[in-house]
Amino acid sequence: MNFKHRYNVTLVGMLSEGNTDLNCRDGAMLGRGGTLYYIPGMRLNPAAIAWDRLGDVA
Repeated sequence: MNFKHRYNVTLVGMLSEGNTDLNCRDGAMLGRGGTLYYIPGMRLNPAAIAWDRLGDVA
Protein backbone atom coordinates (compact mmCIF):
# COMPACT_ATOMS: atom_id res chain seq x y z
CA MET A 1 0.00 0.00 0.00
CA ASN A 2 3.09 2.25 0.04
CA PHE A 3 1.72 4.11 3.05
CA LYS A 4 5.06 4.27 4.84
CA HIS A 5 7.05 5.40 1.82
CA ARG A 6 4.50 7.92 0.60
CA TYR A 7 3.47 9.49 3.93
CA ASN A 8 6.43 8.63 6.21
CA VAL A 9 4.38 6.80 8.84
CA THR A 10 4.84 3.52 10.68
CA LEU A 11 2.01 1.17 9.81
CA VAL A 12 1.06 -0.80 12.94
CA GLY A 13 -1.81 -2.85 11.53
CA MET A 14 -5.06 -2.86 9.64
CA LEU A 15 -8.59 -4.18 9.79
CA SER A 16 -9.94 -5.29 6.43
CA GLU A 17 -13.06 -7.33 5.69
CA GLY A 18 -13.32 -8.37 9.37
CA ASN A 19 -9.70 -9.59 9.58
CA THR A 20 -7.18 -7.85 11.82
CA ASP A 21 -3.58 -7.93 10.60
CA LEU A 22 -1.03 -6.58 13.10
CA ASN A 23 1.96 -7.55 11.00
CA CYS A 24 0.87 -6.33 7.57
CA ARG A 25 3.42 -5.98 4.82
CA ASP A 26 3.79 -2.86 2.70
CA GLY A 27 2.16 -4.68 -0.23
CA ALA A 28 -0.98 -5.65 1.72
CA MET A 29 -4.32 -4.69 0.21
CA LEU A 30 -6.84 -2.75 2.27
CA GLY A 31 -10.47 -3.29 1.35
CA ARG A 32 -12.99 -0.46 1.02
CA GLY A 33 -14.10 0.65 4.47
CA GLY A 34 -11.02 -0.85 6.12
CA THR A 35 -9.16 0.72 9.02
CA LEU A 36 -5.46 1.59 9.21
CA TYR A 37 -3.58 1.77 12.50
CA TYR A 38 -0.46 3.90 12.12
CA ILE A 39 1.97 6.11 14.00
CA PRO A 40 2.74 9.37 12.19
CA GLY A 41 5.48 11.87 12.86
CA MET A 42 2.74 14.51 12.70
CA ARG A 43 -1.04 14.50 12.36
CA LEU A 44 -2.22 13.53 8.87
CA ASN A 45 -5.16 15.23 7.19
CA PRO A 46 -7.31 12.40 5.73
CA ALA A 47 -8.51 14.73 2.96
CA ALA A 48 -4.90 15.24 1.80
CA ILE A 49 -4.25 11.52 1.28
CA ALA A 50 -4.74 10.15 -2.24
CA TRP A 51 -6.63 7.07 -1.02
CA ASP A 52 -7.34 5.84 -4.54
CA ARG A 53 -3.61 5.87 -5.37
CA LEU A 54 -2.20 4.08 -2.30
CA GLY A 55 -1.70 0.90 -4.27
CA ASP A 56 0.21 2.64 -7.07
CA VAL A 57 3.92 1.94 -7.27
CA ALA A 58 4.93 5.36 -8.60
